[in-house]
Amino acid sequence: MLTPLSLFKKPIIFLGLLALTILSACGGGGGGAPTYSIGGAVTGLSNTGLVLQNNGGNDLTVTADGSFNFSSKLAGSATYSVSIQTQPRTQTCTVSNSGGTVATANITSVSITCVVDDQDAQGLFTRNGDGSGTFNGVKKTLTDIKGMVFGALPNQKFIFFDIGTNVLYEGTITAITGIDFIGTATVYNDGVMVDSNVVVNGTVEAESSISMSLEKSNNGDFTGGTIEGLFSDEYFKESTNSRIVSDFPSVPFFGGPVSLLTPNLVTGNFQVRLNNSYFFQSLNSPTVQCVHDGTVVVDNTQNSKNVYPLINEIISENSRFAPCPTLNNTNNYAGFASALNDNTQGEARELWYAVTNGTYSVFAVLTR
Repeated sequence: MLTPLSLFKKPIIFLGLLALTILSACGGGGGGAPTYSIGGAVTGLSNTGLVLQNNGGNDLTVTADGSFNFSSKLAGSATYSVSIQTQPRTQTCTVSNSGGTVATANITSVSITCVVDDQDAQGLFTRNGDGSGTFNGVKKTLTDIKGMVFGALPNQKFIFFDIGTNVLYEGTITAITGIDFIGTATVYNDGVMVDSNVVVNGTVEAESSISMSLEKSNNGDFTGGTIEGLFSDEYFKESTNSRIVSDFPSVPFFGGPVSLLTPNLVTGNFQVRLNNSYFFQSLNSPTVQCVHDGTVVVDNTQNSKNVYPLINEIISENSRFAPCPTLNNTNNYAGFASALNDNTQGEARELWYAVTNGTYSVFAVLTR
């Protein structure tokens, strides 16, 4: 039997279901408006440090290619604007489809495209155990590589040398595209130039690493080689005042014809002032002393990577001793020096020094 109340039971149930359906379509039964995610995809990312923002906040760190979504969602009709807060190391990223108005669906169309910057090789490099060169059929393994790269592209100058094998590579990086570079080099073996205009190519990542290969010699003395180096963060420190280094008690290692490469026979001192000139004496035997006198080029806009050009160096004998062998009266040496691990007084504990004149090479690592 129907009662007045029972007549209304089914319509009430139907209206309740209808209300739930409407709430669900609006984003849930919690009473709030629906929200939508903001995201897209990243391509070309090969380094760390990329941070994205939406509407000037909600920072999102991205470490690899692929899709991304910001943690905060937006309601329909809200605007969004995706931007790059921090660029990744050695790369530049750009945003397309960066902004708009949220409709009734998640945003997935933001595109982040990253490319590798043209690298700046300027700085100091050091590496133990990598690299080689073959001279007149004899292979030398480079076990203690020091490298100095200086200047702005094009024509970025470099010198890499290895004390243990008495090998030096001097040259110019003529172009860098991304991490790939090309250039030319002059090769010195045992202090004497053995080849010039050797083609160089390789890769470099600023403040990270360098890999260089040298093509076969034109004259047969040098049959190719490789250089590997790591950027030296511990050496990336400019002297705090006018001195690179002063009062070195000894020169423990010295390369080139001026040395017998016998540490206990090599003594001397070194005095360098950045705004003036430098002078030091080196013994390559108990009775032969060479005098090195030249100028340090100081340019605050160019010396930021702690590499200082040396120019107009003259190497001559000390009159109290026999003439400096083979190097005597040969002028116009040029190269680089770098002060390492300086203290608060601007005095370095170590100095890299390397010069050439197209015929001979002379280099040293001086330590206190």
